[in-house]
Amino acid sequence: MARYRTAGLFILLAMLWGSSFVATRAALPYVPPVLLAAVRFDIAGVIMLGYAIVSTNQWCPSSRAG
Repeated sequence: MARYRTAGLFILLAMLWGSSFVATRAALPYVPPVLLAAVRFDIAGVIMLGYAIVSTNQWCPSSRAG
């Protein structure tokens, strides 16, 4: 079962990653490249922050030691 899950997740990742190139190519005539990159990084940052909040009790460090 784990083998099929890993293969399925890999296929999903490849589809999502590949679709970003198609979306970028479609959007470039209408959106400046820097704005397009900023939006992509903003979306990734929000997803990463959401993952950090869900995955740990202390998602914001309270000191340099962690």
